[in-house]
Amino acid sequence: MRAVYLLCQDCLAGFQRIIDRVRGCCGCPFESTAAAESQKPLCRLCRLGFYAFDRARSYAIYDDALSEAILMLKYEEVTCLGEWFAARLAELVSNIAPAWSADVIVPVPLHLDRKRERGHSRKN
Repeated sequence: MRAVYLLCQDCLAGFQRIIDRVRGCCGCPFESTAAAESQKPLCRLCRLGFYAFDRARSYAIYDDALSEAILMLKYEEVTCLGEWFAARLAELVSNIAPAWSADVIVPVPLHLDRKRERGHSRKN
């Protein structure tokens, strides 16, 4: 029997949303106002070309609460969280779309072995 998980609206609203100005590449929030106001708003890793993408953006700070919710979605099949996260990301993208000129937004598919490990694609 599967466990049942419920998340209240207060828990979902408790994620630390990223609403301040973010770094130009990795999308992490700045730790100081001076850094956010610089001509080239990038962190050290962004300036070094560490990331293999041009720009990223997240809904919230990746902390223990968000990590736990993501793990519930991934491993406990709490699919309503997927719908909730999708709605938040759609909202985020619609708010920043004019500033972005993305050619495409692509979901990263899960490897078949990982799907099997998580019980999403069982062989008969």
